[in-house]
Amino acid sequence: MLKKSIILFFIFVISAGDLFSESFAEELDIKGFFEAAWQGDAQEIKSYIESGIDINTQRHYKDEPEDDTALTLASKKGNKEIVELLLESGADPNVITGIAGDYNGGTALSYALEKGHKEIVELLLKSGANINLEECGDYALASASYSGDKEIVELLLKSGADINLQGDDALVAASSIGNKEIVELLLKSGANPNAIGMHGDIALIKASYRGNKEIVELLLKSGANINIIGGNRYEYNTTALIAASEIGNKEIVELLLKSGADVNVDSELGTALIEASRRGDKEIVELLLKSGADPNIKDSQGDTALTLAAQNGYKEIEEILLKSGADPKSISERGCKKREKKKVKIREEEGC
Repeated sequence: MLKKSIILFFIFVISAGDLFSESFAEELDIKGFFEAAWQGDAQEIKSYIESGIDINTQRHYKDEPEDDTALTLASKKGNKEIVELLLESGADPNVITGIAGDYNGGTALSYALEKGHKEIVELLLKSGANINLEECGDYALASASYSGDKEIVELLLKSGADINLQGDDALVAASSIGNKEIVELLLKSGANPNAIGMHGDIALIKASYRGNKEIVELLLKSGANINIIGGNRYEYNTTALIAASEIGNKEIVELLLKSGADVNVDSELGTALIEASRRGDKEIVELLLKSGADPNIKDSQGDTALTLAAQNGYKEIEEILLKSGADPKSISERGCKKREKKKVKIREEEGC
């Protein structure tokens, strides 16, 4: 009985060893296959394909953060010959690389777009790459627009990119970086100037935040809603006027007011006047007041423009606001309480 058990044990060890050897050899093959794709070695790639390797297998390659395929690696590196060879051999251009197991990375198309490899983008599109596939919270057209490559944006539009795909940030991206040519191209191609992007972004608000006056003008002429409220997961919901007041861009504030912006629209940040007073921007405060800004509107914390000016020591703005009808009680009701919390000595004559 003991002899039989020993024999069975050795058979198991030998079998396990064979399996381990096969697995190890397979991993070595995949490593070599990926190395050839990265280095652009066409002969090696052909050899691996002829040996029957899984052309769409995914593995982590060196310092790359994703679980790549040979096609995504070649697309990143710009190895056109390898991309062509892999596609002809049946590589799937729509495999999405994985990051940390549960987070989507990108496809060969998104990587080629990111690196500006136009010829590879064309090859992938001809081979069935899904132009409207969401990758890592983004779309091909948005990626190209953000990179500022007009030629690739044109190529994508000609290839059937859906310009108004829900969640596509193409117009937002171009407006954010201030690329007037791409903004014009997208608008002429039918982009909705009021479209809401993936994270709640809106082109007019983004352009105002970035101080891109020409883009703001262009969007307004194309029918952008001047009082639309939007934002994203990183920013408060706001309007274009509040955004321009927040960054202190007087030219854009003037443009928006002349174009009919509602000076008293209230958002998570408060009104434009509240933001300008918070920053201590005298010129914009005066401009907003002349345009009918109400100095007594409160923000979500209960602060008025006067409260914030007082808290930050902007005496000149305090005086301007008081002359324009700001309620002086707001200082004692909110300003003093906040300053007490900061342990600032309050003078009796301030009414605290």
